[in-house]
Amino acid sequence: MAVSIRDVANHAGVSIATASRVLNNTDYPVSDAVRHQVLKSAQELEYVPNHSARNLRKREGNGLALIVRNIGDPYYLPIVRGVTETALKYDSLAMVFNSMQEPCWKNAFISSCRNGS
Repeated sequence: MAVSIRDVANHAGVSIATASRVLNNTDYPVSDAVRHQVLKSAQELEYVPNHSARNLRKREGNGLALIVRNIGDPYYLPIVRGVTETALKYDSLAMVFNSMQEPCWKNAFISSCRNGS
């Protein structure tokens, strides 16, 4: 199971907010001793930031959406694979939507992505 920022905070004996400030390197003042303890805990626990969770919380993201007409069509398989592999390489997410050749589905997916829902 992945180590969360909550785990790091508990291990370091600080609040989640303090652990977040240290791990995100904010300008909020944190003593050197506390900073050292949080970073040490993160290293000991092998903490890896969850960028997807951070982007959701900030309502930001660097994801992309790919709408295909028919996911079952073999023509699209290498395209979908290439897009998703490249997105992961750049620490991004790729969402694939199957419009089933229906314009109303395509428009609904586009609207959903624009609204962030």
